Amino acid sequence: MPDVVTRQVLMIFHAMFGVNVEKADRLQTSFNDDDLIACVSLSQDDLKILLRFGFPRVLLAPLLQRIYGPVLGKHETTFEDAVCEIANIVCNAVKKHLNEHGFSFLMNIPKIEHDFKSRYEKGSDDHLELEYVLQGERFSVDMITFYKRDVFANEAFS
Repeated sequence: MPDVVTRQVLMIFHAMFGVNVEKADRLQTSFNDDDLIACVSLSQDDLKILLRFGFPRVLLAPLLQRIYGPVLGKHETTFEDAVCEIANIVCNAVKKHLNEHGFSFLMNIPKIEHDFKSRYEKGSDDHLELEYVLQGERFSVDMITFYKRDVFANEAFS
């Protein structure tokens, strides 16, 4: 899975923004109050995968202003739409890869979340953290897996 996510992230940033992103060799990032965090979930029966994409605004601002200009490139909607589009493209590739290997995942629409402060997710069974670097700024993709053992005990399924 890390290879699928990384390949998509590198491709998206090159295609959308004309920049080359590098995979970080070690984890450093945690979420801060100004980060944009998009979440997408894939689900099938008793299995749920949550993908979270955390981007600092300072990383996205110059990229978006280059595409949309100085006015539209600073709008909150532009930031949120860009983050959700990146999440959508990556998650569709993950879903396609998994479904080609025997699964039948359904994917929800990416949405911006404001409540996450930690990259650790309570109740998760497996957690993959990936980090990338662009012009000295880091962003992250987390893939968190939950197995529904008891519907009432696992908040991820509510």
